[in-house]
Amino acid sequence: MGDHARTLPLTTALARLIDRCHSLRQLQQIHAQSIVARPSLGHDATAAVLTRLLFASASSPSSSFSLHYAAVLFHRLPAPPALFAYNSLIRANSFGFCSHLNPLSLYSQMLSSGVRPDHLTFPFLFRYCSHILNSVVGQSLHVHVLRLGFHTDVYIQNSIIHMYSTCGLIDCAGKLFEVMPLKDIVSWNSMLIGYLRCGELDLALELFLGMRERNVITWNSIITGFVQAGRSRKALDLFYEMLILHDDCVKPDKVTVARLVEKGRWCFDRMKATYLIEPQPQHYACMVDLLGRAALFEEAERLIRSMPMEPDSFVWGALLGACRMHGNVEVGERVANYLIGLDPQNHAFYISLSDICAKAKRFGDVKRIRSFMEECGIRKTTPGCSMIEVDGQVLEFSAKRVPKDLRNEIEWVLDVINVELRYNFPHHDADNLQAE
Repeated sequence: MGDHARTLPLTTALARLIDRCHSLRQLQQIHAQSIVARPSLGHDATAAVLTRLLFASASSPSSSFSLHYAAVLFHRLPAPPALFAYNSLIRANSFGFCSHLNPLSLYSQMLSSGVRPDHLTFPFLFRYCSHILNSVVGQSLHVHVLRLGFHTDVYIQNSIIHMYSTCGLIDCAGKLFEVMPLKDIVSWNSMLIGYLRCGELDLALELFLGMRERNVITWNSIITGFVQAGRSRKALDLFYEMLILHDDCVKPDKVTVARLVEKGRWCFDRMKATYLIEPQPQHYACMVDLLGRAALFEEAERLIRSMPMEPDSFVWGALLGACRMHGNVEVGERVANYLIGLDPQNHAFYISLSDICAKAKRFGDVKRIRSFMEECGIRKTTPGCSMIEVDGQVLEFSAKRVPKDLRNEIEWVLDVINVELRYNFPHHDADNLQAE
């Protein structure tokens, strides 16, 4: 009891030091201290410290030296090593690069030592099979999963689907996916990526349309898959659908737009290089719009200034629209002032600049722009118009013309929408604008 009381503080201190380490050199220094203190630590405490050192060094799989050091520590552990040690080393070497121990050999050694694998062991083994494209071993491991009763573990099943699809056995992946009792978003994404990787675009699209939940990985995968397959039109349709349907959980990221921008550049360059078609202002406007939507403002401006003809208001307007979308005040002000200089009576330029300032919460500038428009008599020449279909009848609404028989009902619905907006988005910019 007395020995345990003396060794516990030292073991705890070493464990805390290991958790704070940021380099292999620091881990080696603690290892040296544990060797010096081994007589006072005892057998079990020494094994615990070595296991913790192994886990810390194995958690940096990008470092060849860290993996080598983890392998050295593993061989110095008392036999048989604990399951935690096996899992740590299997995980570290499953990435397939700088491997100092074969994960499959470690698994065989684990079984021979009488150590039973758990639900954390198999996903990394299947990852390694995916890396080396060994479906035969992967299928054998799948049998082990069934025998050990892990066939309902979603994490393991997702890794098996990934292994089968990576190895080209998409039918096996599909059969497993169909019989899975529980599927999460990773399950759906794994199957989707598998179909796309194998060129089964129609099956991928069918699966995509049947998904109740989609995240940014889902959208990136389906869009990238169609771009790489040369079906750019469908990829663009999916991208625009993403923009329309996105919510706070699913928004385009740099991966989403990167493929589309890359394809857009390719198409634009091929016009002249392959088909000998000189790009016209409308083509430049489309390309500026694409770059602007991706927030590549410097590239968009360089493209405009490189035009062989004088850029018109549609080209500059595309850039202004992108500034309005992303709230780029610096570029937006410069472009808007240039366009206003070209056409001082065009209300659209003032409204775009006002919206850009509002997005940046510069409500004083918003008020000044609106006041200037009123003083100069600048207003919309054509009021906004919307059309909806109700019971087969098309109804048209505009700011100046509302059907008298529906006015009260429309005002009631608008009030309901306004209340919902204020309840769900209490800090929305519209409130600040209205306060102005």
